[in-house]
Amino acid sequence: MSHARLALHLLMFGNTLLVCGVLLRIFSGRFAFDAPGLQGFLMLALPPALSAQIATALRWRRIEWWARRPSGGWQAGIALALLTHVLFAVIMTVAAVVLKSSDSALLPAAAGAFFLLLFGSLLLGGGLSVPLSLLSAHWAASRRRKELAHGVA
Repeated sequence: MSHARLALHLLMFGNTLLVCGVLLRIFSGRFAFDAPGLQGFLMLALPPALSAQIATALRWRRIEWWARRPSGGWQAGIALALLTHVLFAVIMTVAAVVLKSSDSALLPAAAGAFFLLLFGSLLLGGGLSVPLSLLSAHWAASRRRKELAHGVA
């Protein structure tokens, strides 16, 4: 694994924690670093962090492709951000269906829940997460471009 790819995974994880921390602070009015506060924060941040890591793994080839172009990788950051939000909605919808699998009326509501989660995450966290994803992808592509220039595989 190249250093640029590892750095992008770490950046996307940090971006997720930052966005979740900001949202928790805005909507709860407080964010304490005590045991219950950290437990709630980690429960809030786990699904978006997982979706960001999956999206980063899926979009790395496109970021590497953009690294070979002179324009940078911010274009791949758009798809990376949107894929992260779509995967978050999928993960949360699947979790809700699995947790309530005995309710047969839940499946038609799952489609509605998916779109509610998707647009809710884009509206609430997208204002901060999309620019961070663009910057992260651009930085990773420029870093990868330097690695390729030095012959690092």
